[in-house]
Amino acid sequence: MPMRNSRATLRAQLAAFLILATPFSALSLGGCSSPSATAGADRACCRGLVPQCAACEAGMTLENWLKETCPNGETDAYYNGWDASSNKPEWICEPIDVE
Repeated sequence: MPMRNSRATLRAQLAAFLILATPFSALSLGGCSSPSATAGADRACCRGLVPQCAACEAGMTLENWLKETCPNGETDAYYNGWDASSNKPEWICEPIDVE
């Protein structure tokens, strides 16, 4: 007759796996500290609909993303929806006055 694992044994095995796997998975997340040529492949980017997250996913600095997305020199953008015809997000660009 095959031996059955109890719930406690399964929980202990899962906990051991998570404890052993966590350091390795944490090492593979590089963050968004610097842009790279492969967008999103070597870092964890936020998934929010804000310029900071979009820049990270594009592998760009926020400043360069704004220059590309807002060609008229605006310094901020906000998400305006999805353009189904181009299959890209729409961004509304606005200048921010810092006084």
